[in-house]
Amino acid sequence: MSEGKMKFLFVLILVIAISVMSANAQDSTFEICKNMEAFAEQVMENRQDGVPMADMYELIMKLDVPKEAKESMFLILKAAFKEPRFSSEEYKKKAVVDFQNTTFLSCMEALKDK
Repeated sequence: MSEGKMKFLFVLILVIAISVMSANAQDSTFEICKNMEAFAEQVMENRQDGVPMADMYELIMKLDVPKEAKESMFLILKAAFKEPRFSSEEYKKKAVVDFQNTTFLSCMEALKDK
């Protein structure tokens, strides 16, 4: 497994674990959305580095997590691949930060009444 895939898998597992713990501890919307933002960051970094979508999709499919968690991860993955891929480091970094912010905002808006 490549270093990019290993890093992605590690972050994926970490985000899931934190999200599950957060949900169990009735943690704040902010903490849950920060975890989703971290996942979005890794997905977009991998996307900008040329990691194939199918590889990331396969890693998510193999996880033993609740269906809702997988669905959220797939939505983020699909959204990342709708964004352009850049060659310059400056534009790659901007794409990552923009995607993180969009994910965080969407999460906060979706959970504001929960």
